[in-house]
Formats: sequence, structure tokens, C-alpha cells
Amino acid sequence: MALRPTQAIPEFGEDDLLVHEELHILAPGRPFTLLLVFLSLAVAALLRTFLKETKIPILVLIFFIGIALGLVAHFPLQLDFVKDVANIDPVLFLHLFTPAIIFTAAFDMDFYIFRKSFWQVVILAVPGFLMNCAFLAWLTYKVNKHNWSWDDSMLFGIILSTTDPVLSVASVKNIGLSKIVINLIKGESLFNDATTVIIFDLYRDLIHKRHREVVKEIVLKLLLKFLGSSVLGFLSSRIIIYWLQNVFNDGIIEVVLSFTMAYMLFFIAEWFGMSGVISLCIMGLLLDSVSFSPGVDLFLYRFWAMLTFLAHVMIYLIMGIVIAQKTLPYLSTRLIFYIITVYISLNVVRASVILILSPFLSRLGYGFNWRWGAVIVWSGMRGTFTLNMALALSQEDHPGAGEITTSILLYSGTTSLFTLIINSTTVKKLVMTLGLCNITLPKRMAMHNAVKRIRQMEANTFSVLKLDRFLADANWAMAEEAITIEYPYKLDREEIVNLNQVIHCPECNTDISFERSPQQIADLMEEARLRLLTAQMASYRKQYCSGMLNRDAAQTLIGAAESYVDIKGK
Repeated sequence: MALRPTQAIPEFGEDDLLVHEELHILAPGRPFTLLLVFLSLAVAALLRTFLKETKIPILVLIFFIGIALGLVAHFPLQLDFVKDVANIDPVLFLHLFTPAIIFTAAFDMDFYIFRKSFWQVVILAVPGFLMNCAFLAWLTYKVNKHNWSWDDSMLFGIILSTTDPVLSVASVKNIGLSKIVINLIKGESLFNDATTVIIFDLYRDLIHKRHREVVKEIVLKLLLKFLGSSVLGFLSSRIIIYWLQNVFNDGIIEVVLSFTMAYMLFFIAEWFGMSGVISLCIMGLLLDSVSFSPGVDLFLYRFWAMLTFLAHVMIYLIMGIVIAQKTLPYLSTRLIFYIITVYISLNVVRASVILILSPFLSRLGYGFNWRWGAVIVWSGMRGTFTLNMALALSQEDHPGAGEITTSILLYSGTTSLFTLIINSTTVKKLVMTLGLCNITLPKRMAMHNAVKRIRQMEANTFSVLKLDRFLADANWAMAEEAITIEYPYKLDREEIVNLNQVIHCPECNTDISFERSPQQIADLMEEARLRLLTAQMASYRKQYCSGMLNRDAAQTLIGAAESYVDIKGK
């Protein structure tokens, strides 16, 4: 049997062989953009690890890292992949990051609170947004020394009037602030973003005269973007719920379903001229934790929280690179003064709009007061949509628009940075100063009694353990110090007296029992009512997780309990 000739060994080029000195060691043509993405996420995770207990916003540091990369690519090194990032397509930017942020914010909202405060959200997100745009545009047109036209000023006002639904509540959602205020901030941001995108696109089309029949096309677009988007979002939620009814306890399918449907819905809505933001808002609001299998909801929340974190990291990294690459020729010492002026004007205008609308807001939903208004004003972080619209405007090719659009990009990026540096780090202090996180006396009384009971149990347990001969050599002082529980709330002398059922008479040296005032009794009953409802909802969720209640029954019972939270005495 004849042997076949040995196959020739293919020759490798010098670019492919790892030969020292004579040939190149590093392989060419590597996807460095991909490396930049994962390296940035790793740096963000590292910063989150070490700065978790500090007030330093991680996104600010990521933004400066992006600026550093952009500057390095400008001068010493010609980093082509950094320049590719700086020229990212605004449509790709929008479709990559927006669905994760919008769906996370909408899915995390309390539907029953949102339903009652719906008209407050609408007033803040539509007339409030339009007033904000007009005031900012007028200030920019009158005060700005760059000689911008009214159209440029109006676009600038639209860009700066939108707020980020996740960043706006990130600093206040876990400090004891009322869910009503948090949902009001988040709801305003969500529908504010939807209004922003619609108005920005319509106004830009009017400037460039892209409409043949202006009135007809605008009416059609508005119908599609408001009505059509709402219908599409509702139908998508029904499809997901129907699909989930045929899936049980398969977390992978359920998480993948929520992820793919969110991105597909956004793409389809934008493709057919509707609003992807509104569609995602409706779909997210109509889904809740009970829509998914028992135990999947926690993983789902963490998955979307991770996506949102990654999206914000990439947004601020990209914007740092874009600003460093595109605005460097226009930098000057006067810009610092202009940037500070824009930031101050932004907050003054927002405060003025809230003040004008407060008489209407106070008559709707849960009411309104000046302290809520102050928190809403100061928590308005500029983020995803501000940066996306500024990026889209900076990449338009129109004669003479280069310097203006670049200035808008610079002001928008730095204003977003200022809101992160100043507003997000001080809004918690503002909430505390205004007394919006004050714990009621009945709640502090309950906590005082709970801690007192735990301490008594500790003392009894230690007394028994100290008699155990096998523990004779134990360091009891260290053990007692390790398990010491402090009272989480500080109580003054008057409140400590109110915790007791008796008053000590110094003259006769006897304890005299007393009755609580009607207001104290009412507060105690209200606290007990809320605790009962909370325990009821927790019980329904537990029964759903254990299979004692089906999905429909759990949603009905939890919804009924939540609807009674707002009705005192029920």
C-alpha cells in the first residue's frame, strides 16, 4: 500500500509568529475597542469595591478616565480605537443603553402609587418640561455671548430639561424617603424622557424643514408616539405574561425573555416611528415580581440593576472620550464661568417651574408641599438622554453649525457631571435637613421595645452559658462586646418618658400610670395598620413562592392590600 506524501506545513507570516527579536511578538488587528469595554467595566467594579462607603460618585471618575483616554489619543498616541469610540453612531448609542435604563426604572416602580399620582407625573413631565425648555431657551438666547439663534437655544433647552430616571433616585431611595416622593421623581423622569425625545425630533425636523405637510405629519407622529406606543407596550406586556404562564421555575428563560423583549420592543417601536421609551414604560409598569416564577424576581432585579450599572459606566466613559476628542479646540478659561452659569440657571429654572406648578400638584394625587418640591428640584440628574441628544446634535453636518453644536455638547456633558458631583452627593443631606426621613414616634417606640427585648434575651442566654463548664475559659467580655446592639434611633428625654407606661413622682416617690393622648393613640393605630398591611403582603408573596397561591390570586390579593395603604383607618 503506497504511502501518501506528507502534507506540507503551512508557512506563517512574521506577523503571526511569536518569535523574539526578528519577528513581531504582538499579533496585529486585535479588537481593542472590546478590550476597552471590559477594562472599563473592571475598573468600575474596582472603584465600586473601594469607594462603596464614600460619597464619591463612581461615574464621575469614569467620566474623567474617558477624558484622559481622549486626551492621550489626541497627543502622544494615535489610538484609532479611541477615535472610533468618539465617533459612535448616536442611534446605536440610544439603542444600546436606553432600553436597560428605562425598563429597570419602570419595572421597579410601584404601580398602585403611580396610578394615584399619574396626573401629577403628567403635569411635571409635559407642561413642566415645556416650561423648563422655554425658560432655559430664553435665558440662553438673551444671556449667551456666542450669538446662538433661537433654534439653537431651544434645542439646548430641550437637551438640558430631561432627567435620568435611575440616577435621579439612586441617592434617595434607600434612606427612608417616602415611596410617594421616589415614585414621583422616577415617574417624572420616565415620562420626561419620552417627551424630550419626541419634542427634540419634531423640533429638529422643523428646523431642517423635513416635513412637506407640517400639521398632518406632526399630528400623525404624535398619535404614533403617544397612542401607538402605549398600545404596543400594553400588547407586549400581555404577550410576556401569557408566555410566562406556560413557564414555571425556569429562571434562565424568564430573564432572557425580559431582556430580549425589552430590546426588541424598543427597536420595533423606534423603527415604526413610535416612542420606544413610552412602550418600555408601559410594559415595565404592567409587569411586576409576581408576573415571574417564585424566587426569580430577586435574580431579575439584580440582573437589570447590573445592566443599568454597566450602561451608565459605558455612557460616561464614551462621553468623556467624545468631549476630549471634539471640544479640545474650543476650550478657554471663560468656559468655566459659562459652565457654572449654565448649571446655576438649570436649577433656578427647574425650581421656578416646580413653584409655578405646585398649586396644581397640591390638588392631585397624594398632594404636594414645598419640601417635596425641593427634593424633586435637587434630585434632577442629567444623564443618558441629555448626553445622547447632545451627541446626536454634535454629529450633524450643517454649514456653520460645528462650533455651536460642539459648545452644546461641552455644556451638556459638564452640566451632567456637575449634577453628579454636587446634586447627587448633597441630596441626601437635603432630605435629612428637611425632615423627610424622620422616623415616627410609634416606629421608634417599636424599635426601642424590640431592642430592649433582644437585650433581655442576650442577658438570659449569657447567664446560662456562663454556667457551662465547657465554656469556663471563654472570653465573655469580648463576646458581649461583639454582640452589643445599639438603638438605631436617638431618643430625647421626652420620648423616653413616652415609652414608659408610668411616670415617677419625685414628691411622693411613687410610680403613677397615665393614659396616652388621642394623637399618640392615633399614631400608634396608624403604625399598627401599616405594619399589618405590610405583613399581609409579605404573607401573600410567601404563599405564592410556596405554591399555595397561583399568580392571579397573588396579584389580586397584593394589589388589594396595596390599595389600602393610602387609606387611613382601613
